[in-house]
Amino acid sequence: MRDPDSVRMAAFIARDPNDREAFDLHIAKLRTSQDIILRTVTGDGHLLGTIGSFFVEGDAEIT
Repeated sequence: MRDPDSVRMAAFIARDPNDREAFDLHIAKLRTSQDIILRTVTGDGHLLGTIGSFFVEGDAEIT
């Protein structure tokens, strides 16, 4: 969320990538949704990001 190249390519971005409270609220909403499958991506014991899937008008979307 803080990498300029990644932000440029992303479909969804945070208004303020340094706002931890907003991030935590957003992730909590995603984690409790029955319509979203959300997974954490790690490497060498560090959080690298998330991947999720959901449906829009019957079509699977990956984010």
